[in-house]
Amino acid sequence: MSRLPLYYTTVDSNANLAGLGFRIHFNANYVNEVRLEGLFEDSLISISEAEFDTEDHDRDPLTDRYILIAWAAISGPTWPGNVPIKILDVVIDAADTMVELDEYPIRFSASNTAEGYRLSAPSIYNPVGTATLDIDGDCEAKALTDGLLVIRRLFGFSGNSLIAGSVSGNASYATAEEIQERIDGFAAALDVDADGETKALTDGLLIIRRLFGFSGQSLVAGSVGSGAMRTDPAEIATYIDALASPEAGCAP
Repeated sequence: MSRLPLYYTTVDSNANLAGLGFRIHFNANYVNEVRLEGLFEDSLISISEAEFDTEDHDRDPLTDRYILIAWAAISGPTWPGNVPIKILDVVIDAADTMVELDEYPIRFSASNTAEGYRLSAPSIYNPVGTATLDIDGDCEAKALTDGLLVIRRLFGFSGNSLIAGSVSGNASYATAEEIQERIDGFAAALDVDADGETKALTDGLLIIRRLFGFSGQSLVAGSVGSGAMRTDPAEIATYIDALASPEAGCAP
């Protein structure tokens, strides 16, 4: 299961438009389910069931289905009221057939945009395999093992300086090479504050603080990037907790 947060903004910072309608495209062969959660509900008109993309709206014949979602400010151009703002999460339950792939695309196309505006939404290439904070593979995500490994690696450590004193005795991945490969491979998902970069003094600090049990302002103080799209302490805690859950990295 993976969760892709979608954020909305405008190039001129205009937060008062008529609304937006767009499609989220995917290949039904790669997923068991795609659902939309955490919806921005102000002026939400409707969400479709998954539909066949017979007109190939995203110009990719391999993405054969889409979900349509739309907002319209009926009483006047007031949508969404603030930018940037998170408008939804795309939650994807990957199919077992995806083990043959390295990644799969989620694409977007506009159905309607405000007058004078167009949709710019780069495709997301979602990696196959769920990222996890159980870096050493002992079925627990802990501050003084996994959290320490993450923040060390984000500072650039490798070799013995990466793993010294921070690998569990029950680890499935114990060598510096294995640990480094896992953290580097999970880098995109470890961008906790969603600023487009995965860095030690923002994402790494957020991760190790949360694994120690911090929440609220003690979790985020001085550790959220200036361009962050995910800033709310509760949202950051939820995001890290999802990566830290046993289901993210361990078979039952």
